[in-house]
Amino acid sequence: MSTFGWQVALLVLAPVPTGLLAWAVTDWLSFIRVIGLRLLAWWRLTWVYRRHWQPVMIVSGLGRPLWGRDYLPRLGKITCTAWADLVTVRMLKGQSVKDWADRLDHLAQCFGAASCRAAVTRGGHLQLTLPRTDPLAVPLAALPLPEAPTVEPVEIGKQEDGRPWLLKVHGTHVLVAGATGAGKGSIIWSTIRGLLPAV
Repeated sequence: MSTFGWQVALLVLAPVPTGLLAWAVTDWLSFIRVIGLRLLAWWRLTWVYRRHWQPVMIVSGLGRPLWGRDYLPRLGKITCTAWADLVTVRMLKGQSVKDWADRLDHLAQCFGAASCRAAVTRGGHLQLTLPRTDPLAVPLAALPLPEAPTVEPVEIGKQEDGRPWLLKVHGTHVLVAGATGAGKGSIIWSTIRGLLPAV
């Protein structure tokens, strides 16, 4: 800086933010997918999970204080999607998935999520799914009728990650079950609507 002056330093550094800004303006979706979600994952790892990990593990009973030392499950990689945080955790030796399943409400409350789910990825490792938003909180409008008749899997709605929810109807049996008001009728009518051009 002192040798070449601030003008040269500005010329060297300016193309990076300018290029990122141009990318964000021209193709916002790809910018968010490649850069934005990674920055969000880094920020959430630093300010949400790593910052509160030790007290949350001890208070929820998933950590073990022994002989003046806290033994904690190891916090792994954080991946952010458009709707949730995917948190990789290495369990303590001797822990089971049930130990975590019994404390999912504690984890959701401590990390500010509406819910938490745990799934085994491999031996001794879990993936916690903590939603940041609920894409299904607002009722969805009826999907447009398919333009071409088909008996391939029918799109009847959206999954919580925003992807289409496809239901295979041809060559299989389908049972729709649930409590009153759970949406069984919506599934049946959406399936019929998706098959109308093929009738």
